[in-house]
Amino acid sequence: MNEQKLHDHLRELEEELARLDSVDDTSRELLERLMEDIRATLAQSEQPTPEHHTSLRERISGAVAEFEDAHPTLTANLGRVLDAFGHFAH
Repeated sequence: MNEQKLHDHLRELEEELARLDSVDDTSRELLERLMEDIRATLAQSEQPTPEHHTSLRERISGAVAEFEDAHPTLTANLGRVLDAFGHFAH
């Protein structure tokens, strides 16, 4: 999976987040910060360390677990981002 696919999944996640009214401000901020961190990682000219990728993957996984029950569509989008990021990071 390429970088463009990851960007596409991030855009889909942003669109889904914009449509959700039932996400509290703290959770919304967590997701927005996570997406910003992923985009910043993609924009870096140097390859981030494996530890950095691991940290981001763990944060995405944590967000998946947090939203799994209440927001299945959001969780599916997060899962696609996680999968794409995992392929991009290797």
